[in-house]
Amino acid sequence: GAVLFQSGNAYLASGDRARAEEIWRQVNELAARTRDPYVAFIPLRAKAILSTLDGRLEETVTIREEFITRGEEVGSVVAGRGQASGYTLQARLYLGRGEEALADLPVAAQMAGGTEGAGVSMLRALLLAHLGRRTEAQEILLQIMAERDIGLPEDRTPTGQLTLILETALLVEDREVASLLAARLSEVASLLAVGGGTIFLPAARALGGAAALLGEREKAKEYYQQALEVCAKVRFRPEAALTRLQLAELLLAEAEDVRVQGLAPLQSDEIKREALQHLDFAIAEFQAMKMQPSLERALRHKGILKA
Repeated sequence: GAVLFQSGNAYLASGDRARAEEIWRQVNELAARTRDPYVAFIPLRAKAILSTLDGRLEETVTIREEFITRGEEVGSVVAGRGQASGYTLQARLYLGRGEEALADLPVAAQMAGGTEGAGVSMLRALLLAHLGRRTEAQEILLQIMAERDIGLPEDRTPTGQLTLILETALLVEDREVASLLAARLSEVASLLAVGGGTIFLPAARALGGAAALLGEREKAKEYYQQALEVCAKVRFRPEAALTRLQLAELLLAEAEDVRVQGLAPLQSDEIKREALQHLDFAIAEFQAMKMQPSLERALRHKGILKA
């Protein structure tokens, strides 16, 4: 069951969603046939991942209760609570329910009488950064960087975790960490990274954000286009919309620079029109998926454009 599930993850990460779904259907059959407690959770994991990819975010959140119930049924209450938190975290972030996800994060470890592991700390930093609690997020980020030799070739931090750390660094605008991780992740830009075992992020979107933060606009555009291709392959609706939003923000900054220089006003207008197309697409998607924080961010940009 573990091998089949992780194989599905690997196929999904490489862009083959159809093969991932085929493998996960085998896990469903295995779970029904063996009634093994560990395997019993895997169909719920796959269900949560696929509904998140499809943008059925509120549906993903309801799967939390299914994890908890399954845990009670098979005598693995702590495992049920841990997976209930992890596999619904990304959907709750998209929906603007970060505080709820943050409160849920340590429950399983507390129930087990254990301490927070490195993976959970990375997720905590990401949630805090999304919630605007930048100082707290930065403290965890610096602690993570101090504990690992991330800048060295012999470092074995998984790609998914590196992508999570990079995403956090972008939210707190830590250019030094962003630059370091962008160099590490540049070779896996075509992959869908799996962070903390439960968070799926196109590495190219994070790399585009790093390039934008570091003032490398053309490189950022290339990465964002690559992220859109990855999202199209696996049908990752929320991340496609977020990539469009970030691309629009990049273009708006470029248009403003052109306008300030006063060299090519027509070029500035053309760039703004392109940005508006991306914004309109993103806004419609955010509304449909109820991604309120991203919707408000996109609407603010559109309001500035109209003004």
